[in-house]
Amino acid sequence: GTISSLCEKREMPMRKKEEMIHMKRILKCKNELYQLCQVCSLVCWGSSQKL
Repeated sequence: GTISSLCEKREMPMRKKEEMIHMKRILKCKNELYQLCQVCSLVCWGSSQKL
């Protein structure tokens, strides 16, 4: 029982690290999408103002 529990304890930080990397990737993607949306809305707003 002790060996399996040790393995579980060793695996947890790795899983947490992967989750953190995944979360950071999602946040980065969301941030890039948000910036893209801002640029697109600015372009659309600018073109509508010209008309």
